[in-house]
Amino acid sequence: MGAAMIDPLRTTRRLTDAGLEQRQAEALASVLHDLRGPSCATNADLSLMVSELTASLEKTKVYIIAAQVLVSIALALALKFIH
Repeated sequence: MGAAMIDPLRTTRRLTDAGLEQRQAEALASVLHDLRGPSCATNADLSLMVSELTASLEKTKVYIIAAQVLVSIALALALKFIH
């Protein structure tokens, strides 16, 4: 489902058709349009963020595994020198 952008003209028309006076309908449509501004995340925004976070987690996982391998090697070498 795409982002639902609010068309102030269409919203005003619908509100006046429902019985609101023109000035009230325009004011309400304007407020609704402002509330649905760029600060609202769309499904596309959220999908992109999930993709970016997933990629970041995969990269972090690789670093953690590499660090574990290096620590294991260091411990194995340390044990050889101790005994």
